[in-house]
Amino acid sequence: MKIVIICYVYPPEFAPAGIMAQELAGKLKNRGFDVTVITGLPNHPANQLFQGYRWRFRSVEKYNGIKVIRVGHAILNKRSILNRILVYTSFAFSSFANGLTLGRHDVLVCLSTPLIGIWTAFLLARFLKAKFFRIIFDLWPENIRSAQIEINSVFYRFLEKIDSENCLNADCITTLSCGMKTKLYKRGIPREKMINVLPFWIDTNRIKPADKSMDWRYKYGIENDKFIALFAGTMGYISGGLMLLGVAEILKSYTDILIFVVGDGPIKQQLITEVERHQLQNISFLDFRPEAEVSSMYNSADLGLITLLPESGKYSVPSKILAYMSAGLPVVASVSPYSETARLINESKCGIAVASQEADEMADAIIKLYKNSAMQQQYSKNAHSYVSKYYSKNKVTKKYIELIQNL
Repeated sequence: MKIVIICYVYPPEFAPAGIMAQELAGKLKNRGFDVTVITGLPNHPANQLFQGYRWRFRSVEKYNGIKVIRVGHAILNKRSILNRILVYTSFAFSSFANGLTLGRHDVLVCLSTPLIGIWTAFLLARFLKAKFFRIIFDLWPENIRSAQIEINSVFYRFLEKIDSENCLNADCITTLSCGMKTKLYKRGIPREKMINVLPFWIDTNRIKPADKSMDWRYKYGIENDKFIALFAGTMGYISGGLMLLGVAEILKSYTDILIFVVGDGPIKQQLITEVERHQLQNISFLDFRPEAEVSSMYNSADLGLITLLPESGKYSVPSKILAYMSAGLPVVASVSPYSETARLINESKCGIAVASQEADEMADAIIKLYKNSAMQQQYSKNAHSYVSKYYSKNKVTKKYIELIQNL
């Protein structure tokens, strides 16, 4: 069975969708499938081409027996809507043009750029005589409401219609949550169109509970007695991560507590600037760490932090929460009470969910866990147990493979 996967991001980028595309490709390859990946030039999240790469319309790599085709596209700061459209559209048509050289395939798995990228992937599937398998990690245009596009505007409804048509074109659809599935049906997608709910996954063998990684702390100058509240991942515009400044201000008198931000993203420099301006000593920053350090990074922390703006995360959870849970970290999240993240925390009993953008509530939750080691231990146990049961890589990818085989 010949399968092509289209995903805009892919390792060495530190993007959850790309890592999952790589892991799914690996699982398919191990099952005997012939797998090709079409992806972009590595530039996420700083919108700068990674060292060792240069712009080419097409370049081919081989990784663990998987053919990876990198296609040329625009690389711009995606803060503006226009730039984002240019980047996504250029990848859409470049991936389509490069994909035409592949010949007949059985299934095209689509994680392409929103709207136009999904449409060109569908066209490519038809050219390749392949079934069109669409994986939905974000709902569009719902995901760009933070960009001040009015929900009742003509433009918003036009984008929604395009995405709905893309759903109708799919031979199989998966979404991350029941909320996503319900939203699609409310748009008018016929109930006869089967929508499968499959969540993000995490490799629970790679990231798992362990004794505190004091060597990792020492490497980055963190005292052994510090209580680390870790924020790991991309600091994007909808993350609400700027509120960590207010949390750090409130926690100043707790000299043992350190907010440790590991990652990158468009709002990181703004947060660093504000931290320096306020002369805060209880929040530190580090760039994304190499894969070999990831497990030690989580094992060095005492709890994991999540922030989301009020309108964000209604239909999905940030992948960082699964990493926290897999490592056995209690979670403190500042999110909407109606979000999937709040639901997951409350259902799994792995931490504390507080109101979105309420710095005092998040600080209080951190202090509560800092002072109560028994609560920490119980949340830690609950977190790893729950994620192993419902979100492990082996269990979720097995379901994906079954769906692909049945097309």
